[in-house]
Amino acid sequence: MKNTKLFMLFLTGSLLLAQACKKTSNDALNVSEEKKTVELRQGYYLGSLISYERINGKNIFNGDMVIPDEQITTRLPEVTTEGHGPAGAYKWPNHKVSYRFAAGFTTSQTNTILTAMADWTAKSGIIFEAVTSGYYLTIQPGSVNNCTVGYVSGATMNLSNPEAKGIVVHELGHAIGLHHEQLRADRDAYIAVKWDNISASAQSGYNKLTGMNYGGTTFDISSIMLYGSYNGYGAINSSLPTTTRLDGSTWIDNSWSGTKSPSTKDASWVKTIYGI
Repeated sequence: MKNTKLFMLFLTGSLLLAQACKKTSNDALNVSEEKKTVELRQGYYLGSLISYERINGKNIFNGDMVIPDEQITTRLPEVTTEGHGPAGAYKWPNHKVSYRFAAGFTTSQTNTILTAMADWTAKSGIIFEAVTSGYYLTIQPGSVNNCTVGYVSGATMNLSNPEAKGIVVHELGHAIGLHHEQLRADRDAYIAVKWDNISASAQSGYNKLTGMNYGGTTFDISSIMLYGSYNGYGAINSSLPTTTRLDGSTWIDNSWSGTKSPSTKDASWVKTIYGI
């Protein structure tokens, strides 16, 4: 009988402890959720005023580009330079992108990412090399698809759709140093931005990046870096386009249902900028 009472006391205490641990865990989760902050900001990037979201300490520009603090300024620099950063400083050394996989990908997803890398290598000559030390691109599962742009400290690619090759090719384009095609300085000669369907807070996210160097290429409707007409950032009505051709026609997002590979001009840009 005594042993039975002791067992019941032990069981009751264990249940109470489990409930306390569960509550502590939930409380910690709630605190974490409360700390998640989203703030709309503006600043100058590559010679242009942009709007971007500050999400938990990260600067998210135009949907999926992660821009380090040091690349965004509060005033327009007196002198702007072409290239993806001062004097092309954000190119990976020796046209070689060093990377490391974080845990969490299936074998199939990993193979899709490697296939996307092979596409870039075959078309442009850019090299991807798995490493464990030094500066490298961390490729990890995430709740969204986004990536830092070019060779920067803490380079990271988050993938919520690692099984979608076109999405991976697009994000790798950012890792190499490419921006979105619709932000090119020459875009108005090829496409129209539908400002009346873009929220006021997002409109500066469509400002042309005048400080970019495109390696002598012109606007490319086939670019893997071009958002589809109905996949634009900041759309007021998602059933209406945010961008069209000059004749009013629309196009699909190449990374989802189009070519799913770098275009000829995408590859040409990489070859020219990296001197391959």
